[in-house]
Amino acid sequence: MKSVKKLFTSFLIVGGLGVGAYAVTDPQPEAAQINVSSHTINELKAKDIALYASKGGLVTDSHVKTENGIKKYEITIVKQDQEHDVEIDALTGEVTQYEEYVRH
Repeated sequence: MKSVKKLFTSFLIVGGLGVGAYAVTDPQPEAAQINVSSHTINELKAKDIALYASKGGLVTDSHVKTENGIKKYEITIVKQDQEHDVEIDALTGEVTQYEEYVRH
């Protein structure tokens, strides 16, 4: 009888640990989506990234736009006789498009 009681107690402990471990490792996709979207870069950081990409200059235009649900910063920089149009992903801070023009 003692060994049956020990065996039953062991099953309860192991089973409880398994459920507890599952609860800790169970991903919460809704929470992850909320956290990811709240960690976008701000406009000042986007300007810094654009200035680094263009190797300096003067920011003449900066605005935010959303394309296909993706928030992006579009920044225009003038440097001597060149204009640089830089597009930056607001979530990652990655330069997604870079164009350079000669100004007339």
